[in-house]
Amino acid sequence: MVLRDELKEMIVNRVREAVPAEAIYLYGPGVEGPEAEDRHLELLVVVPEAYEPPSRRGIHLKRSLSRINRPIEARVVTHDELERERHHLHSLEHRVLLKGERIFG
Repeated sequence: MVLRDELKEMIVNRVREAVPAEAIYLYGPGVEGPEAEDRHLELLVVVPEAYEPPSRRGIHLKRSLSRINRPIEARVVTHDELERERHHLHSLEHRVLLKGERIFG
């Protein structure tokens, strides 16, 4: 799916308000095929270091993204976590780097 630049910009702004993102990737079924308002979007957000435990990292992000009138799932990983998992062929990080769209960073 080709998302409008305005929507991408809004997503990037909301993510950066909530977490210290160094990169943001769109991936999954929501970025494949024609754009539809009801399709959910999936994000992988890369932060430079662990500022909170993994279970709490997405709380502020989820709140910020809820202001966008679109279902959005987001996963937050550190740069080190991304690097560690990127070469594992069955990891989410590998799939995102291979097929996702980098919209920031």
